[in-house]
Amino acid sequence: MLASWLLIVKDDAALDLLLAQYPDEWSAFWAYTKALHTFQRKGAKKQAAEALQQAIEVNPFVPAYLLGFMPLPKELPPYYGMGTPEEAVIYLAEAGEAWVEIPGSLEWLADVLLQPPAPSPGMRPPKSRRR
Repeated sequence: MLASWLLIVKDDAALDLLLAQYPDEWSAFWAYTKALHTFQRKGAKKQAAEALQQAIEVNPFVPAYLLGFMPLPKELPPYYGMGTPEEAVIYLAEAGEAWVEIPGSLEWLADVLLQPPAPSPGMRPPKSRRR
């Protein structure tokens, strides 16, 4: 909750200190907070997109709830596991306001999700056929 509040009030220095205190934390709470913080500070740049991709790897359900593709349950789940829909619901109960309050964040999230994946190293684009 503290991290989300720091995002909303734009206390970058305090949030940087808080995030630095837990460098090995890998929950959806931390991963999405880092991604949103990076977006808030740097805009829709490569670094923010990379942070968001890492967050999606930690919990792929958060964007579906944030963008309304999955309906939020009426009650919070009694427990959750890492990377589960329940973790996403609890994260959004605590941090969803930050996503709504930060201008452009939901549009950025949708844009990143719609980008085609980068080609794997060594892959060549398909040859065009001319007739």
